[in-house]
Amino acid sequence: MTNKIATTIGAAGIGAVAAAAVLLSTQAGAQSTALAPAAAAPTSPSSAPATHGAKPAGKGHRAAVRLKRIQHGTWVTRQGRNSTTFVTHSAVQGSVTAVSATSISVKSADNYAATFTVTKETKVKVWNNGTLADGTISSVKTGAHVVVAGVGAPTATAGHILVGTRK
Repeated sequence: MTNKIATTIGAAGIGAVAAAAVLLSTQAGAQSTALAPAAAAPTSPSSAPATHGAKPAGKGHRAAVRLKRIQHGTWVTRQGRNSTTFVTHSAVQGSVTAVSATSISVKSADNYAATFTVTKETKVKVWNNGTLADGTISSVKTGAHVVVAGVGAPTATAGHILVGTRK
């Protein structure tokens, strides 16, 4: 279910780095609590507010706006619920400075630079006219805007690469 939620978040443009983080939290058996279901008070249809296409308000909307501005990050999760093994995750949003069949280098707006190893398991998604489509590492070009997320330290292996931005 987490992968479906993460895909929905990415497609909605809530924050590419956050979406990549959620996607990666399931990689290597890591457990994510980032999207744990919140307990909600039951509401009847008559007491629920009508949204009718309105933008989300409150803290959730502000958080979504901030997530779009994330440039890079590193975090550590447990490999499993009761595991004593930990997994280091990394993500960066920025411009591709170098790309090959085996690696991708990205520089964020604040000049942070990161290089990720690319493997046959690396998933590439490309925004094309507002639609998210499968891609390959050969569809990633120098200068393109990307979000790359992966696991491992000190050199991360890219798990997901999102190319372009939703228009």
